Amino acid sequence: MTCFKPSILLILTVIPGLFSIPSRSMGNSLSFSVACLQFQPAVQDKFLTVSPTNQSVGPEAGRVSFIISSNTEWTVSDDSEWITIGCTTGGTGNGTLTLLYSANNTYHPRTGTITIIGNDVDVLSVTITQAGITSLS
Repeated sequence: MTCFKPSILLILTVIPGLFSIPSRSMGNSLSFSVACLQFQPAVQDKFLTVSPTNQSVGPEAGRVSFIISSNTEWTVSDDSEWITIGCTTGGTGNGTLTLLYSANNTYHPRTGTITIIGNDVDVLSVTITQAGITSLS
């Protein structure tokens, strides 16, 4: 029975060889072939993705979530005072990134960028665009 751990892929390498053993009874050599098997873990490319890549929200305060898929370590930062990173500022592997945002009490929409940096992968950016108010209440 062969068992494989789902997250590990093995590569089988066959190294052929010809060996001989002297025969004591006949005075000549007996030749045979041997195949040596080596198991090596496959190298899996590192990846980091985020979904969705942008969110549009209304002028009221709230929260949005992004799904991060990864097989490497990652960290998160933001460039806006009106955005707060929720539960985590980084992790390893898959996760949910929750961002909290404050109310926009101006007539002008605003955009914030969240940067996700992983080990040995491309840097990702996601945006939150928040609408401005349409009238004073």
